[in-house]
Amino acid sequence: MSPITFTGLKNNISFAPFEKEIFSYSKKLTIINETLNCPPEINAPNEVWCREFVQRNGLLKGLKKHNPAKGDIVFVSDIDEIPTRTGMKYILSHPPKDYYILNALYMTPNFKFSRDPWYRSFVLRYNDKIESFQYYRDVENTHPFPHFPVVTHCSYCFNDIDLYKRKINSFAHQEFNRYPWTNDSFIFRMHYCRHGLLWPSAHPPDEAFVGEDLVPNDERLKFLIDPNFMLDISRTIFTEKDLPTLCNAENDWFENATEFPPVLKKKFYIGEKWDFYE
Repeated sequence: MSPITFTGLKNNISFAPFEKEIFSYSKKLTIINETLNCPPEINAPNEVWCREFVQRNGLLKGLKKHNPAKGDIVFVSDIDEIPTRTGMKYILSHPPKDYYILNALYMTPNFKFSRDPWYRSFVLRYNDKIESFQYYRDVENTHPFPHFPVVTHCSYCFNDIDLYKRKINSFAHQEFNRYPWTNDSFIFRMHYCRHGLLWPSAHPPDEAFVGEDLVPNDERLKFLIDPNFMLDISRTIFTEKDLPTLCNAENDWFENATEFPPVLKKKFYIGEKWDFYE
């Protein structure tokens, strides 16, 4: 990971609120900090995305400092791409000959709702000729391994409105780092209606994963597997009386909920006008 954030501040690493549980594994954890420039050969649409891409290659640079052996199994994913317990056991018992892209599901706002397959995490056999981790994420793959999902991609799965804001402030999709996506009421409705954060498309219920295969039995993680979990409504323009009809189309914030670019309804303007490209 980069030692600085998108805004140039020091990147503080935290395992809160699980410091006590993780401490027993601390000798097995290595945090790799690599400051990398954005070279021309990185196929990124802009500098923001290039920053994300080079961090993945920075992991490879850091890994090589620990002298991995040829043939070592390397599991590579972003921090929000997490294998299930069953999935990890299956991967270890079915290691790749060379590499394979893993079968995963894109889930939001918790592990009970999903919409799309997600083929980005991968497992490979290490060799010193590997030059890029990002290369494997860019491989077009329609036959992931195995035939059932073994990894979750829960990119916008939080139990607090402020955590959603911090995510929006710090991720590569900086075109969405503004109103209405940073508005408390917008975030609440997105979460309550089980919509994608960036685009108001519904994520249907999904029972692909169940129980402790996803998270340990811990109260602090219940929001990840509770299909009825709701954010703090007191921070919004809504009340409990609004909930029965909150997800109806007339309450959408955009005129064109399934089209791009989005057109905000005038009643949600905070100025004279709103344009996605301004």
